[in-house]
Amino acid sequence: MVFSSNIINVEIEKGKLIRIKKYLNIFDDCKHDSYISHGEVISGRATSELKWAENIIAHMRREFIYCIVFCEYKMFEILFSGELIGFATIKINKKSKSAILLDIMIKRDYQSKGIGREALHKIEKYLRKKDIKIIILESGIINEKAHLFFEKNGYTEISLVYSKSLSSENELP
Repeated sequence: MVFSSNIINVEIEKGKLIRIKKYLNIFDDCKHDSYISHGEVISGRATSELKWAENIIAHMRREFIYCIVFCEYKMFEILFSGELIGFATIKINKKSKSAILLDIMIKRDYQSKGIGREALHKIEKYLRKKDIKIIILESGIINEKAHLFFEKNGYTEISLVYSKSLSSENELP
C-alpha cells in the first residue's frame, strides 16, 4: 500500500459500542511486549513489564465500553478512506486542562505512512478546542519506534518510572 504524503486524509470519529470487536482486533494485532508500560501493569492489562495478562482481550473489552460510555474518556476511531484502521483513547481532566493519551493504535499495514501523525494532529486540534493545555502519555521503555514517533511530533520525555518486584525471590535477608 503506497500513500502520497500530500494526499493523506485521516478522519477521527467518536468510538461506537457496535464496533468494539473491530477495536479488539486492532488492539490484538498491534499489541507487542515492548508496548507494555507501568500503566498496563497497574490497570491489569499486563502481569509484568514483559507479559500481557491472560485475559487481556476481555479486559480491553471492558475498557473500551467504559471509554465510550463515560464522558471523561474519549475514544476515537481512526479512519482512512472510510475504513477503520485504528483508534485512540484519551482521558480528559478539565480541571487541570490536561489529557492523557492512553492508547493510539493503527493497523500494522498502515503504520509508518503518516497516518498516525495526521490522526495525532487531529486529536490535538480537538483537545485545543476543549481548552486542553497539555497532553501526557506513557510508553514502554523498549518501545523505541513509539518513542521516535512521539518525539518527531513534538513530545518530550518528562519522567522515568521505576518498579521493583516484591515476589519472594527478591526479598532482602
